[in-house]
Amino acid sequence: MSANKTFPVFNPYTNDVIGNVPDMPPQDIDAVMERAFRYRCPLDCEDRASILRNTAKEIDRRREEFQTTIRLESGLCLRNTQKEVRRALDCLEFGALQAEALKHRDPTAEFIKDVDQTAPILKVIEEPVDLIVGITPFNHPLNMVAHKIVPAIAAGAAMILKPSEKTPLSAMLLREALVNNGMPEEMLTIVTSKDPAQTVDQLICDARTDIVTFTGSLHIGKYISRTMATNGNELKRYIAELGGNATFVVMDDCDIEHAANVALAAFENAGQRCTTPRKILLSEKIAADFMERFVALTAKIKYGDPSLPETDMGTLITEEQAKLIESRVNDAVSQGAQIAYGNIRDGALYSPTIIDHVLPEYELAELETFGPVVSVIRIHDIEDAIRIIRQGRYRLASAIATKDHKIVNHLQREIAVGQFSWNGPPGYR
Repeated sequence: MSANKTFPVFNPYTNDVIGNVPDMPPQDIDAVMERAFRYRCPLDCEDRASILRNTAKEIDRRREEFQTTIRLESGLCLRNTQKEVRRALDCLEFGALQAEALKHRDPTAEFIKDVDQTAPILKVIEEPVDLIVGITPFNHPLNMVAHKIVPAIAAGAAMILKPSEKTPLSAMLLREALVNNGMPEEMLTIVTSKDPAQTVDQLICDARTDIVTFTGSLHIGKYISRTMATNGNELKRYIAELGGNATFVVMDDCDIEHAANVALAAFENAGQRCTTPRKILLSEKIAADFMERFVALTAKIKYGDPSLPETDMGTLITEEQAKLIESRVNDAVSQGAQIAYGNIRDGALYSPTIIDHVLPEYELAELETFGPVVSVIRIHDIEDAIRIIRQGRYRLASAIATKDHKIVNHLQREIAVGQFSWNGPPGYR
């Protein structure tokens, strides 16, 4: 490797440097891609399952270290980091089960039927792809990385992973645990660079890349698709999990106390989740009662220093992101929306915020506002809600609070979202 340069990783709450990672130049990235492309996994499916399970045990033993790393680089509070580790452990166990299941697969029997006895003997062989490129976001620095890495290991495929340049340390810690438990080093390479655009372009346009799997914003997801298509990789597989702008429909027959508690999911992970309910479509008939209870519950959220165990919500990933959200809120207010609670910023720290009387066309509501802000849009009936959801560009998740199962069935049929919850928040994974 020729790379001696590094770049810093910052704590978004204190802005202190918490680590330095390699700033890999293109020639080094090319070298690790060639190594990964040439690698052929010698481990059988049971070996790979054992690596995943033993890695989970090591992470469990080192739980506090992983939680601290996540907190320091992402600004998430203790409760969120605990959930992050639990979900990664679940992912490792599920991956081990999938690896073991491969032992019992018979693709020949699945694809070749009723062969004449005089015909040649045919056998179907399944092999992993040569090279997978994984690109992960900052908001789930361990769990989202696990969701990319674990299926590749279960299948016996080599992966190049580019984590967010803002949160690469958790990914590196996970790789360390995997290697400690028998994963060949060539099977997973983590690429870091302070120029993520150049690095992504190199990874996704390389002819050796078989699959690109990306989780992140709609804007970048579309960019990757276009760039692959115009640089010779248009026939390569692209798996994109893009942004969300989930709605929570609150009908007039709901249990208001329960619905207000469900709406608090908007502030989980400081609102930095793709399934976060960002828009509440609220029945005008119960608006006053619901808003009074929702604001009261939101006011109890303790936000601030992520290192304190009593903190319910930490920071956003950067001060720039917090400023962007603050700007969208102020713009909505200038157009007639009302601040019901919050809109207080201090660096990357932004308060839980509720904005009432928002119109669907406001940028605050139309775009994925990736932070702890809820836009409340008043509706008259379920048809209002259906119209607003259909007009939006996102269909990842939605939820409804009501006692009427007929309304539930009608809504889920009409909006066709990826995740749908009844009297609970979207977000199951």
